[in-house]
Parts: sequence; C-alpha cells; structure tokens
Amino acid sequence: MMSFGFMNFKRCLVFLPSFLLIHISLVEELSAMVLADKGQTQFAIVVDDAPLPLEQTAAEELGKYLEKITSAKFPIQKQATGPVIHVGPTRAVQQLLPDVDWAALGTDGIVIRTVGGDLVLAGGRHRGTLFAVYTFLQDFAGCRWWSGDAERVPEQATLVIDALDVIYRPQFDQRVISSSQYGNRVFSLKSRQTIDLEYSFGDHTIDKLLPPDKHFIEHPDWYMYAPDNAFQNDPTTQYTFASMLGGVKSRNLQHYEIAQRTRRIPMAPCLSVPEARRTIGDAVIAQLAEKYPTWKYPPKVVWVTQWDGRQKCSCAKCIAVRATEGSHAALWVTTANEIAERIEDKYPDVLIGTLSYLHTKAPPRTVVPRKNVLIYMAFLDRDHGKPVSDLVPQRDHLAQWSKIASHLWTWDYNTNFRQFVKPHPNYFVQAQSIRAYGQAGVSGMLVQSFHGDASDFTRMRYYVNTQMMWDPTLDEQQLANEFLEGYYGDAAPFLRKYINLMKQTLQRDGGHFLSCYATTTRAWMTLDDMNNATQLFNHALEAVAYDETLSFRVRRARLGIEMVWLERFRELLAESRRAGKPFLGPEDPYALLNQMGRDEIAWQTYRPWRPMSEYVKKMRAVFPSRSGKTPGICQELEAYDWEDVQEHLFESVLDPKIVSVVDDSKASNGKAVRLVGRLKSLQVRTEIPAQLAGRWQVYVVARVQALGTRAGDQTGVAMGVDLRDSPGDAVQEVQSITVDFPAIVDSDYATYDLGVHDLGHGSVIWVKPNGPGAYGDHAGTWVDRIFLVAK
Repeated sequence: MMSFGFMNFKRCLVFLPSFLLIHISLVEELSAMVLADKGQTQFAIVVDDAPLPLEQTAAEELGKYLEKITSAKFPIQKQATGPVIHVGPTRAVQQLLPDVDWAALGTDGIVIRTVGGDLVLAGGRHRGTLFAVYTFLQDFAGCRWWSGDAERVPEQATLVIDALDVIYRPQFDQRVISSSQYGNRVFSLKSRQTIDLEYSFGDHTIDKLLPPDKHFIEHPDWYMYAPDNAFQNDPTTQYTFASMLGGVKSRNLQHYEIAQRTRRIPMAPCLSVPEARRTIGDAVIAQLAEKYPTWKYPPKVVWVTQWDGRQKCSCAKCIAVRATEGSHAALWVTTANEIAERIEDKYPDVLIGTLSYLHTKAPPRTVVPRKNVLIYMAFLDRDHGKPVSDLVPQRDHLAQWSKIASHLWTWDYNTNFRQFVKPHPNYFVQAQSIRAYGQAGVSGMLVQSFHGDASDFTRMRYYVNTQMMWDPTLDEQQLANEFLEGYYGDAAPFLRKYINLMKQTLQRDGGHFLSCYATTTRAWMTLDDMNNATQLFNHALEAVAYDETLSFRVRRARLGIEMVWLERFRELLAESRRAGKPFLGPEDPYALLNQMGRDEIAWQTYRPWRPMSEYVKKMRAVFPSRSGKTPGICQELEAYDWEDVQEHLFESVLDPKIVSVVDDSKASNGKAVRLVGRLKSLQVRTEIPAQLAGRWQVYVVARVQALGTRAGDQTGVAMGVDLRDSPGDAVQEVQSITVDFPAIVDSDYATYDLGVHDLGHGSVIWVKPNGPGAYGDHAGTWVDRIFLVAK
C-alpha cells in the first residue's frame, strides 16, 4: 500500500511576508483517505459547470495520472453523489471552505484539503487549480516530471493519502525560466511556471515609446547628448560619439546630419526634458487604452525601460542628477513615477515597470518608486560562478532596492550566451540566488537560461530551479540528486561526481571569474580535469549500457566535454606529451566531428539563434575533412599531426568569376581553385583559426599554365606564395617565395615549402599569380591544397 504525506506532524504554520501565504496541516485525528483500492475507486472528479480552460485541464490531468498510478478510472463529472475530488473553486468548494481567502491566493496559489470523505484541489484563478493538481500528484502521489519527454509515475493499485490541509501561495508571482523547456507549454505547466502571460515578461521599450523616426527630427533635444569625451572616464562602456554616429548614419542620413550638428544621438532619451517624459507617458496611456480591456489577470505591467546597452545622456542636467543621486536610475524612476501617478486612478491594478540594469543598477539616493512602480533588477555584469548573495555590490543593490520598492522583480542569467553546450559550472548558483531573492522580498523572477537540446545539463537546471521558484526554501542539492537518479538511472553517481568536479575546477586557486559570454575553458580546466571528466563519463556509460534511452541521455550530456576536447585538442595533446600524462581525448578528432555533423543527437542550437551546423562548419576549419590523397611526406604521420586545407576553405578577395573552384583531375581530391587574369592583387588565402595556433611546417601545392606552348617560352616570376602575420591592423610578412616560369613544369603540381613557423590566430597564407608588366603572362594558376605538418 502506498501512502504519501509531507511529514509526520499535526500542523505547520509558517510565517512569511504578507504576500506569501503558507498553511499546511496534516491532521492525524482524521482517518487516511483511500483514493483507490486494488485498481478500483469510488471517487469521481467534479468540476464547475463552466470551468476555466486550465481548470478543465486540471481535472483531465488528475484523472489521467491517477489512472496511470492505480489503473482505476476516475470519471469527470459536473455533480456526483459518492465521494468526490473537487477540482477548482466551485460554488460547492467555497461553501465547504468558508475560511479560505480566495482572493489572497492570487493567480497561482493552491488549496489542497480533505473535507469529510472528499478531497479538494483548487486555487486562485487562472492557474492555481492546475498547480494544486500537479502539486498533489508530485508531493502526495509520487509523480515527477523530469523533462518534456521523461517522467516518473509510480504504479500502485492501492493509493492512500493522509488527511491534508494545505494553503500555499508562491512568493514569486512571475516565475519564468526562458529555455528550451519553457517552450514546451505542457511541461512548463507541470513545472508550475507562469505561462500564458498577458504582458511581455521583459523588454527594452524606449524606442517604441519615444520612437526616433517620429520625434528626433523635430525634437533632437529629447535624446541623449554625447560630446566627444562623454564616456572618456567611464569603464562601463566602450561607446564614443564617433562610434554611435556611425550607427546613426547607417540607419538614417537625415538623423545623421542632425546628430552631427547637435551632438544628440537617437539611441537613448534625455530624461531631464519634461516634454520627453510627458511624451513617453502619453505612449504608455495609449498602450493601456488598447491592451487593458484584454487583460484578465494580474500582474498587469507596462514597461518603460532603457535600451539594451549603456547609452546615457551626458547633458549638463543629466550629469547633475547622476551626481546628486549617485545613479542614472533616478531619471528612469522619476519618469516611471510620473506615469504611475497619471494612470493610478483609472488603472489602479497596473504597474509601471522599469529596469535596474547596467548603468541604472544602483538605486537613487532620494528618489523613491511609487507604490505602483515595479523595479526589475537585471544581474548581467557579474561573476556568474557565484550567487548574488556572495557578490558586492549586487547584494547591496538588492538590499537597497528592496527597502524602497513596493514591487521588486529580478532578471537573472543562468547560461553562457557564447556556448550553450560546453561546461558552464554554475549548476547551483541560480538556486542559491533564488533563495536570496526570496529572503529579500522579491516577488517575481525571469531567468534567461540555456536553449538547445544538448546544452550543459539544461534539464537538471530547469528541474532544480523551477522547484526552487515554487518554494525557495527547498534544498537544491537534494533536488539535483533526485533528478539525476530519476533521469539518468545508474549513471547518476558518476554524473554527480562530474558535476562536483566541474564546480571544484572553477573554485580552485581562489576561484575563477565565470562570464556569461565565456568562449573557452582554458582558464580553469586542465588536462587532468579533462581526463577525470572523461573517465567519469566512461563509467556512466558503462553503468547504463543495458538501456539505450539512458545511454543516449549520457551521450548527450557528454557532448560538452567532447567539444572542449575538439577545441583544445592540439594544446592538450601537446601538454600530455610534454608532461608524460595520459591523453583521454578522441583518438580521431575528425571522426568525432563527423559524428557531430551527422546530428546523432538533436543539437538544435549551440548559441543564441545559431544552428549547430554553423559550429560544425567552423570546426571544419580546424579539422578539415580529408577528401584528397595523403601527401607523401605525411604518409607515416598520425591524422592529427598534419592538417589539410582544401579549396573549400580558401578565401578570395576578388570576383568569383575570375577566382573559382574547378574540376581538376590532377588535384589531390579532383578539385582546385583557379585564378585567371593579369591583376597583381589577384590571390587566394587561408587564415589560421585560433585552434590551429602552433608550430607548423607550411606547404603549398600549386601549378601554373603558361601562355606559350612550353614553360620555357616565358620568363620571370610565375607565382608568389606568402606567409603573413596580421596582429591587430598591422601586416607583417614572415616568409615569401617566388616561383619562376623556367622552374615550373607545365600542368604538373609542385609542392612549395615555406619552412617552419609559429602560426598564430590571424596568420595568413597567400597564393597569387604574376601581375602585369615585368612579371610576364600565364593562362592561369591552380591551387590544389595547403597542408601543415606539426613540429
């Protein structure tokens, strides 16, 4: 027999801030309730005569999962005479529970109560009843939803529950984790996320409220003033007047002429101008007139927010306000306050939201948000390897805003915008920050998280953090262990050790700064770490070899480590040889890249709006496919000890009509780049990517066809081959050779040795035919390949 309950106590009453209501009671004096006995039930599910869509969904989901658990069918009815499970705040439920303040539950609060021989699962409108059902199924019936396609449903023909009395309103009225999982509506609801919002959960709106196309020509003074030295001593931005002016020129020439003359840039408002603030308010009121009649449920928010950048006005008035208030946020809060005052009588339940972000993150010294102003704190520029509670000044800003703001939400980041798949070991940082936000009185959250099917433990993060958003007092470590065991089975102990290993590597030597725009793991991940991580994944795969589904999940989780092996392959291989250490990276990196390219696992994306195919294409420059015959001097080398750059990796600086890829039976792979013409600047080139930096011997394979019948009919230079470095804007010639016509045998390829060089990112190998005049003429130049031999 299965029996579920919170814990063995009679009554628990937790006192939290007034916006959070929790009441849990397990009444031992009342007898336990048998919902199903040996696959049979006497209960019916009763819903309102006209339930809301999500309340009807709640009844259907409850019936579906109770049948999965017990094999008993629970009919859904409008009325019933026997024992019932009431779903939703029906009239009958409100009569049964006269002590419940339904309005205080908000949209998501829940009621789970046994009354006599009946069970009530209800809540605030419009999501509360559905969340009551999912909470009951999770906490009292043992169900778990790991991901959109994985769940745990216990099978037990007899289901008994304790007498229950639960009233709970989650602290965070907005709970959104923007990720691939959030896009699955059904799964997001099971995770008790606030979907179907009637407002944007976060946006940069000022260009819509004060559009430059509408106002800049007539009112340039409404926009930011930017003298040449506006940001000279500002470490928070790289903007200059010239750089911003160039952006204006590319968008609107008339705006560009005005900006040149006035030093006003239509990229941010000048909020010290009362007319500009008034116009912004007019736009908000126009929005409300259109949208408010369609809004049914709180919170109801209109955003008045800055551009996504550190652009700010540097006129004398704005500078004076910042000096007095200690933050540019003062002008934005002032603007929000003025709008909030204008709308509060007609729209008393609407909040005017504004950001605390980048240059507005510090609260002002004296300006206080009105009671209907919402402050949205965004924690972008920080160490993402630590929770906000451990960071200065972020935790101070959080405490200061919480003292003066009636409504405080947070916008956080639990991702690496440069690479979703590679290790990003802040697995529990978000959960710790969620707890800190709860303690600070935050009432809404948005987290930008990982997208893509193979992102770094994205499902575990989503499970842990959605549970913490629902109840920030939970233990994130226990949640993670529960997920790993449920989702990965017998591989869980090894994956837990891997997660701990990644955390330890980041925290080693006093800790390393973790950016949400990290491009490499080099600063914190050593060869030993990579070997240890690989061993743990090998053990994990061995532990679940009996099950293809579990094996697939482990292989997908391992992709991040495999990407690090590929990107740092030569560096780590060289270190292993130098130090005499094991190298557990791929024996054949080309085969590994080909496997990735075949999409064995549905990658979807590896960074925002970038498909995995783009990543594979980039890595082809590091591990180009071997489509041609192996050069004789490379026959005895390991595959990774030489690199082949074929025609598809060449770049040309000229018209493709005179530089083209052609069929050539003499070429190593049947293809070559042909250059035709007399221009001295005619050329093809290949640039060394960062991952190929190292010491190489450089070879170029090319041929020249003379205009005469024999090579000897022409004299002078036939072809030039150059190796150049391009550090920054400078170009430095490292090696250059010229090939004379008499040295060329017509129509046959020759291999030209440029010597041994330390190639860095930006080193360029050029091949160019002769130019006009003294250099003579030829019919064409063909480049078969460039190949590099490691030294």
